[in-house]
Amino acid sequence: MSEAWGSFDTDDYAREVLATGTWDKASVSAASADQVAALRYVPEARGIHLRGDHPDLSPLTSRRGLERLFVFGNTALTDIAPMASMRSLTDVGLSLCPEVRDLSPLSDLPLTYLSLSELHPELPAEQLEPLTEVRYLSLGHRFAVDSIGELKLSSRLRSLFLIRDACELSLEGIEQWTELEAFRAESPSQFRYVCRTPFFRRLRQLSLAWLNPLNLAELADLTALRTLMLTRCRLPHGLEPLRELPSLTQLHLYAKPEDAPYDLAPLAGLDGLTIHLGSEMEATGTDLFPPERIVRLG
Repeated sequence: MSEAWGSFDTDDYAREVLATGTWDKASVSAASADQVAALRYVPEARGIHLRGDHPDLSPLTSRRGLERLFVFGNTALTDIAPMASMRSLTDVGLSLCPEVRDLSPLSDLPLTYLSLSELHPELPAEQLEPLTEVRYLSLGHRFAVDSIGELKLSSRLRSLFLIRDACELSLEGIEQWTELEAFRAESPSQFRYVCRTPFFRRLRQLSLAWLNPLNLAELADLTALRTLMLTRCRLPHGLEPLRELPSLTQLHLYAKPEDAPYDLAPLAGLDGLTIHLGSEMEATGTDLFPPERIVRLG
């Protein structure tokens, strides 16, 4: 709903459209200073996606009950100090904010979800240590460490997604996060580590992206895996090795129209498996499944 905001009068659209929406779970997206100011017409929105250059976050401090704040592509932002007064924040994302070098304003917030990607290269890794309640971490920023085990992350970590600049980070020491159930890898080295390390045999959810080629037979030891997500991976041996994963119930496939189509036929007849397909991708063999087992994502 908020994606069309820029095509209309800012205040009118906020009053007449956004204000009538249901925002308890969805987030409203704002790109301009005028749109940020017009968020006063949507006081019930608990999540905000802030896009573009906004050097000052203080206009958001007056919002009550703000739980989710994601800041994208903000090259003007240097100081996130206003976040310290947003005491209800549980989910925070800072992505493509290359001048942000201080996370200390987050240290006293009740954060359970944190996403960091491509921030200032001198950002101190030590500033992650006070964030002891974070359970879900998406890390696309490369701190000055060689392995994930050198980072002082929350002992309660359950989900770790390593993306962008963190995809080449060594996984040595990951065993210290004993509650880890979900993981994302985007590099061959991390994928090999997952497949060869007994620690990951407990994994319930695995996301793999841009691995070319990817041999799914290497996942054979991940017998607890329930959900597998594949994003633009080339599969020379197809999907058939997934038949050997006894706990798999959810398969998510994402690709572009120009990518080779996935052949779902080898998975036909697997009771309890639901396949989710990205909106733009091509797939063959869908007619071999009951309609309720194929979900086309919008």
